[in-house]
Amino acid sequence: MSTHNEFIAERDKIDFLIDQGYRITAVTENLSGDLVEFQQVDEAGVLGEKKETTSLLIMNANARKYFSTLMMEQQQ
Repeated sequence: MSTHNEFIAERDKIDFLIDQGYRITAVTENLSGDLVEFQQVDEAGVLGEKKETTSLLIMNANARKYFSTLMMEQQQ
C-alpha cells in the first residue's frame, strides 16, 4: 500500500472514533508507531470513568501529525 493510502486509512479510523464520541486520552510511543488511546465521552463532553475505551496503532508519520493536531484542538 502506498504511503498516502496508509495515511488515508489511518486518518479514516481516527475520524470514525472521533465522530462516534471518543476523545484522545493517551499516546504511547514505541518503535512500531504510536499507540493512541481513545475514551468515549458523554453528551456533555465529559470523560466518564466507566465509558468505553479503545486504541489504535498509528504507524504513518502524516497520521501522527494529524492526531497531534486533533489533540491540540481538544485541549482548547
